[in-house]
Amino acid sequence: MSSDIGLEVKKALPDLYTQEATHLYLSLYLLEQRSLGKESYWFPYIATLPKAYPTMTVNFSEDEQSLLKESNLYHELYEAPSNLLRDDYNLLCNHMIGFCFDHSFDDYKWARLSVQSRSFSLDIDGVTASALIPYADMFNHGPDHHLYWRYNATTKSAQFCAIRDVEGNVPIFNSYGLLGSRRALEYYGFAIPENPVETALVRLNIPEYLQAERCVKVSGGREALFNRVDYHVVAKADDSEFLNALVMARVCAAQSIQELRELDLFGKIRFLSFWNEWRALEFLEAAIQDALRNFSHDIAADQNLLNDPKLPFNKRNVIIVRLGEKRVLTNLRTVIQDLKLALIIPMGCFSLFVCGVFGYLLLQ
Repeated sequence: MSSDIGLEVKKALPDLYTQEATHLYLSLYLLEQRSLGKESYWFPYIATLPKAYPTMTVNFSEDEQSLLKESNLYHELYEAPSNLLRDDYNLLCNHMIGFCFDHSFDDYKWARLSVQSRSFSLDIDGVTASALIPYADMFNHGPDHHLYWRYNATTKSAQFCAIRDVEGNVPIFNSYGLLGSRRALEYYGFAIPENPVETALVRLNIPEYLQAERCVKVSGGREALFNRVDYHVVAKADDSEFLNALVMARVCAAQSIQELRELDLFGKIRFLSFWNEWRALEFLEAAIQDALRNFSHDIAADQNLLNDPKLPFNKRNVIIVRLGEKRVLTNLRTVIQDLKLALIIPMGCFSLFVCGVFGYLLLQ
């Protein structure tokens, strides 16, 4: 941020290059140092970095992208209204004299992908910063990882510490966080088979008779684009995103303004009634069915494709992602059916009680 290019871009684009935009600053600094070649202090480290990132989705071929069309991830990656990397590059070219002459778009994309896939987050003097750490970025991700990292203020260096004993002659794994395969593929260029923290996207289409502003308010403040709200969920009834989706479904299932007002009592979207909860679960189940209908291959078909040892790396990753999504959605559909059953049983018992009382009264 205090480098020449950092100060220049901060002056030219203060709204974009804020104190928190450490990834952007780091990418520009890496780009600048790479252009210096052997004159850069960081040349030995930069020489170890990949020359390209063919496994990142932004570099996928059309054939590889087409395999992802079944997944909602395709729409997020390739059907956005604009190309964010290209837009950022053009913005820099328009506001910084000579930037596009000194650095091509491919060079800029390389720097951004390098930082995106290889940087670490460190707490330095109370400020969260992004850092590239030579050789430490070679640790692969593993759910059963061996390491954690921290910043040592005394030595002014990053430290990597073992969290358990490590046997000899085995790979040492780091953790990139709780990664679903969708995020792993988008940000790091790989997917995780049989991923225990897999996610899927559930899209709730807001009924026309509800005002979008109202739904945005009760959906945790997230924006509703084209009258819809997206949730990235796991197949658990206590998942926070699933609970957020249930809250929105309760609103969308409301059949009157009065019911909406009762839902929003004390600013909390609570359980209102048996029928509202039933309609909300039906609404969620229909959204999941719509998501599953987008897939032209079923789970068994994807499993068969993965059995092919000659399947290219990128195509294998895409199939792992969409297979994981299908499993989450299928399991989540079962969760909702269980919730509906749990809702019916008490009502059934209550109905039997009422019928029993009514029958008793008739016999008196």
